[in-house]
Amino acid sequence: AVVADSLEQARDADGTPPGCMIAANVACAAAPDIPGSVAAALISAAQETPCAIFRRLSDAKPRELPSGTSPASLALFYEAVITGLSGLARQGASREELLAVVETSMQIWAETPRT
Repeated sequence: AVVADSLEQARDADGTPPGCMIAANVACAAAPDIPGSVAAALISAAQETPCAIFRRLSDAKPRELPSGTSPASLALFYEAVITGLSGLARQGASREELLAVVETSMQIWAETPRT
């Protein structure tokens, strides 16, 4: 749901550039001309999604995650998918192209055996 929600946010920001403002600008946080408070806010905001994903995965019941899966690694994987969706949206990817990325990332999840 988080990945699909981020797809909608990446494409349906009324009157604003496509993609996620945080994902688009967090790389600039270390620039010398960015005020410390702005840099801190960007970094903090950028950490919210992977932390939320990690918390949810850490609370998984038996067999919800594939055996041996690291919640931290899986959270980073899905954060990379979400960040990639934002970048693709900024580059003009269609809704169908973005949805194909979401579906592929979820298909990988669905096809992973649970032990």
